[in-house]
Amino acid sequence: MTARIRQRGPVPQLSARDRGGATVVSLRGELDFLGVPVLQANLSDIRHRGRTRSVVDLTGLAFIDCACLGVLARYCNETRAQGGTVALAGPQGAVRRLLSVTGLLTWFEVHETVGQAIAGRRPSLDFPVALNQPRTATIGRGFGPAAVRSAIGAAVG
Repeated sequence: MTARIRQRGPVPQLSARDRGGATVVSLRGELDFLGVPVLQANLSDIRHRGRTRSVVDLTGLAFIDCACLGVLARYCNETRAQGGTVALAGPQGAVRRLLSVTGLLTWFEVHETVGQAIAGRRPSLDFPVALNQPRTATIGRGFGPAAVRSAIGAAVG
């Protein structure tokens, strides 16, 4: 007998559009491990279409877990390996804290707004992001629980 697997929680809200020579991927609501397949499929599709510049708009994202952060980190690594760039825009609250705790706030190129990310402008002084630090130096070293470190480390390693 087979049982139906029911997905609990809301389906991740993702959208992608071209803007200013970049593909802007907007993430809304909450993303947890149940959203991994949807996020992976959408980002893979963007990468396979040969898009070299991506901006991930996090302004409407209230929560992201380490599994989805791992997907974003892997996407960034694969895009960089193909000569492209990925920037994050507008992380707030819990999302920003998780990026900071895991060391990914300095590993990713992070901007205050989507417009700044598309233009490649540095973040304003009231949005403290250290872009001049080595991008791989802090990933997985002494930040947060072991589960977060291993999930992110596996994605970017």
